[in-house]
Amino acid sequence: MKKEKLRAIFQAGYNRENWIRTLHYIVDNKDLLTVLLSPKEISLDTQRQNKIAQSITQLGEIKTRDGERLPIYEIKIHDATRIERKRVAVNQLIKDLIKKEAFSGALATFHNEDHIQEWRFSFISKKAGSDFFAEAEGQETQAKRYTYIFGTNEKHHTAVERFQILHQSYLKLDDFFEAFNVEPISESFFKGYKEHFLKFVQFLSGDELKRGKWVSNENNRAKDKNGITYFDSIFFLEKYKKRPITDEEKKDLVKKDIRDFIKRLLGRLIFLYFIQKKKWLGSSDNEYKDGNLDFINQKLFEGDKKNQGNFYSKWLSPLFFDTLNNGNRHNDEFLLPDGQKVCIPFLNGGLFDESQEPKGHETIDFPTSFFEKLFEFFNSVNFTVYENSPEDHTVAVDPEMLGNIFENLLEDNNAKGAFYTPKEIVQYMTQECLIEYLNTHFEQYNQEDFTKLIKHHQTDSFSHKDLEKVIDSIDKVKICDPAIGSGAFPMGLLQEIFHLKSFILESLGKEVDPVEIKENIIEKSIYGVDIEEGAVDIARLRFWLSLVVDEQKPVPLPNLDYKIVRGDSLTNRYALDESIENVFRQINKKRNEPLTLEGYKQMVHDFLHESDHEKKKEFKQTIEEIKSAFKLELNKNEIQKIADARGALFNLEQVDMFGKQKGKKADIKKAKDKLKKLEANKKDTESAKVHQNALEWRFEFPNLLDEDGNFEGFDIVIGNPPYIQLQKLDKVYTKGLEGQGFETFARTGDIYCLFYERGNQILKENGTLSYITSNKWMRAGYGKATRDYFLKNTLISQLIDFGDADIFKNATTYTNILQFKKENKNEKQPFVCDLSHKFNPKKSLVEHLKQSKSFTSDFSQEGFLIVEKMKQKLKEQIEKIGKPLRDWGVEINRGILTGFNEAFIIDEETKNRLIEEDRSAEEVIKPLLRGRDIKRYKNESQNLWIINTHNGLKSKDTPPIDIEQYPSLKAYLDQNYSQLKNRGDKGITPYNLRNCAYLEDFEKEKIMWAEIVYDSAFIYDTQGYYPEATSFIMTGEALPYLTAVLNSKPATFFFKNFYSGGDLRGNTFRYKKAYLERLPIPEADESEKKVLGILVDYIQFLYKEKEPINEYVPNSHIAELFEEVIDGLVFELYFKKVFKLVNITFLKYAERDYPSLEGIEETKQKKEIIHNAYQKLREKDNEVRNNLVLMKIDLKELLMPILTHK
Repeated sequence: MKKEKLRAIFQAGYNRENWIRTLHYIVDNKDLLTVLLSPKEISLDTQRQNKIAQSITQLGEIKTRDGERLPIYEIKIHDATRIERKRVAVNQLIKDLIKKEAFSGALATFHNEDHIQEWRFSFISKKAGSDFFAEAEGQETQAKRYTYIFGTNEKHHTAVERFQILHQSYLKLDDFFEAFNVEPISESFFKGYKEHFLKFVQFLSGDELKRGKWVSNENNRAKDKNGITYFDSIFFLEKYKKRPITDEEKKDLVKKDIRDFIKRLLGRLIFLYFIQKKKWLGSSDNEYKDGNLDFINQKLFEGDKKNQGNFYSKWLSPLFFDTLNNGNRHNDEFLLPDGQKVCIPFLNGGLFDESQEPKGHETIDFPTSFFEKLFEFFNSVNFTVYENSPEDHTVAVDPEMLGNIFENLLEDNNAKGAFYTPKEIVQYMTQECLIEYLNTHFEQYNQEDFTKLIKHHQTDSFSHKDLEKVIDSIDKVKICDPAIGSGAFPMGLLQEIFHLKSFILESLGKEVDPVEIKENIIEKSIYGVDIEEGAVDIARLRFWLSLVVDEQKPVPLPNLDYKIVRGDSLTNRYALDESIENVFRQINKKRNEPLTLEGYKQMVHDFLHESDHEKKKEFKQTIEEIKSAFKLELNKNEIQKIADARGALFNLEQVDMFGKQKGKKADIKKAKDKLKKLEANKKDTESAKVHQNALEWRFEFPNLLDEDGNFEGFDIVIGNPPYIQLQKLDKVYTKGLEGQGFETFARTGDIYCLFYERGNQILKENGTLSYITSNKWMRAGYGKATRDYFLKNTLISQLIDFGDADIFKNATTYTNILQFKKENKNEKQPFVCDLSHKFNPKKSLVEHLKQSKSFTSDFSQEGFLIVEKMKQKLKEQIEKIGKPLRDWGVEINRGILTGFNEAFIIDEETKNRLIEEDRSAEEVIKPLLRGRDIKRYKNESQNLWIINTHNGLKSKDTPPIDIEQYPSLKAYLDQNYSQLKNRGDKGITPYNLRNCAYLEDFEKEKIMWAEIVYDSAFIYDTQGYYPEATSFIMTGEALPYLTAVLNSKPATFFFKNFYSGGDLRGNTFRYKKAYLERLPIPEADESEKKVLGILVDYIQFLYKEKEPINEYVPNSHIAELFEEVIDGLVFELYFKKVFKLVNITFLKYAERDYPSLEGIEETKQKKEIIHNAYQKLREKDNEVRNNLVLMKIDLKELLMPILTHK
């Protein structure tokens, strides 16, 4: 079948004969397609089904090559039924069908009567592609629907192309998934969009994006008619000319303005492409029923061939700012290039507000080809105004794509820690928050009842009266995303609440008005904040589109200026509990008509729906006046606090008649610190460095204040806050954050920790917070303050750890979902789940959670652990038996950080040459092991050396190395002098290494290990090796014994599962000091320590000795056998009682069989001793050998999970 024929079928209304002809074309194999001669009528069994469909007919069946049966249904729906509003009900109808007939999927068409041309073709399946056959036994899987919309005049490029590919495929189930796959469309669209974006940017700024960085080329900048670049004439504004910053900084700001200008231009065009789908552009009258589906391209661009080179200035700028933003036009009239009058609606809302644009923007002109290619690209894809959900995908570009575009085009999105959250994760989190919210408000129902209601729309448990109370509760919910990004989470909640409320109203027999419901949700429930202006723009845009979907005629969009606002959620000048008692007294001094708090609330509310430009201007001026009065009054309070602090200090420093100060030293110091902090905060505030984007929650969202002006807070705080290390932020800003008084602040920490605390602060009592963030807070040292904050101030509801699973595209992150309530009664066991090794992005999160093992939580300041219940018992057991490593009389320190390894780390040849030139250099050059050179019991030295020009040791009066005493070393280091001078880690001269308080420990006997490893890898060193920065050393007592324990399988298992910082990518993990010090080491007497130390000597000798001690067996094999003995010995030390019960022991036999190498110098004698020990171990009746086998049988349940763990 040719493309034109397929396209004609897709553009026409539904016709059964044409459709069966299409199915024959797709399958092209009589054995796989069965078309029933007498189509089978399917009965509509429930009232719910009858409300949706007039009839259901089975036309036949397709059998895939891999044996799956897909029935073909034709579903005629009622004229009054709009599928986009009834998605949940339609999906349930299909689910009932395939469940009733025991199918796993289906193909279905949906059409109305003949006079309604639009129809749909859906592929429904209970699995995702190749996971189809992986369904866990006895578990119900949510059916997903993938849909093409036909019966429109569009080109249907994607459908035509995909159906032709399906025709040529092998017709396995995966081929059907590929034909309906939305992802390639989204990826392809973004790739194309970005190419056009970069072309427009380069035209104005001259910049090209190369390898993620903007490269400047001033000669490429476009010029206006006077020969001046737009860069200079329009974008280089007065505000930058007067700024006290460098010329380069000014240029960077201008370039960002240009990129933002292009983002707004293309964003507005995409919005209009969505609007075109409603037939609202170019309509013959203001009923808006016959607008042009390709208005922008066909009627404007193609309609004025002469002016295509100035399309922006001639047509787009007037369309945006004088038409779509102008409600005073007669009859919504707009004059086309051909002189025809058509109607263009007034949309309001701020999307087409010209005040965002630089003065003179309307004179900018782009080459004709830019818009020609852009519209050609836009017309090659299908747009749909309906947002997809995880269960229901329209094969087209939906409004969520705007969010994806924003997140991907965000300036330095990785540096700003912004990542786009997958839709399914958003849905899971939003649903769980609503469940928790309703469960808090209804004592007579449990969480399971609300889970069924929200996730499956099952109302069996609820009376009609209580369903009305549910509606009343969700009408009152207040929701905030403090880092809203492109609005994914509030939009997700809007969709969830909308579908839930619509369903309940239908169940109660009440009328459903989608626009009214959505407006009510936006007006009463949704709030959002973001520091990025572009994020705020896109978030507002998505909410406007959500309203447009259901409007039959254009109406002015709401103003969201005081619902989704720009600001920094983490900084505020005035505390949430600051009194505002005198604020309105201050305001009313200058007003003829007194204003109250209630009046301010009403004004902000009225502004939402105001469309008159002048009134909007008046509203804004008044609102800003009130906000200024808030600031002025609270600033007075700030000044008063400083005065009070000064007075308190003055009183404490007063001297009595005997010359003695009245206050204690500690109290005086405390008073001085308080005053210093208040004055510093005021100074920072006045300099506007810290608080330039500060968000005052009560000023911005007055409807969250009670009648006394107290901030009541939100019921739900939700989002994906940025992940940025505080050390990477501007130092002044970081200092300002510290001054905000966050309990979770840590200099080495991450900004998302502060978002957790802020989120809790703005919650109502018993409110719910849900974030997806990095999981590093769970175990990292910097997360201790955050963990402590959670334990003291919150009730954890659930914690899901994804580890390094690919949650976010194009970003390597370690993530978790955390949900908590604002209360500190830790009486409830949270739901916890570890998906770090199991998460497959192709499989639904809900399925993963259903099929996961049973986990339990182990939350403390030391770490938030998610442990399988069996493992938790094991952890409790070893912590009773063992003593933490930190209590074993040891010191752990990091290796040497040179700041420039290329100069200080040298090879053997260079070392020999330097010593040959100057014998004294030998005193300073030391043998080096890097982390990668350290293996378990093995030193794989690469003959590297470090130039140890240390910085002295004050505690021992050891002076720094004087480089002038070592001429060969100075001459060598001088080759890299500039790098040495500019490095951060240096001593008193560029030649000296940084201070190191444990310098002498490098020469001592010690344990060495790498920080990041695949498996335990400790070595006992007595040769004075120096460690490089990627490794650690341990000095102190019982080192050979500790080496054996740390390298053993039980200790490795315990550390990796209970104490490490979690797995890294590639199944590696970290032996950081803070983690390792917590590992319980089993107590042992001197003889037990000694025998394990002997085995360490054996093993390290075997790995080092090149000559085999047995001509038939490699030394490495013998060493591995002794490692097994160590495992047995350590198991027995950890579980002495259990081993005794089954009469298995190693310790007394090992002591008998393994003599010490201590005092023996000759290699030959050492080889004999070890060889004899090996031969004994091989004997059939050797107790050690036999017990190694027996323990795996008699103690299988205890030991095998540890021995087989990878």
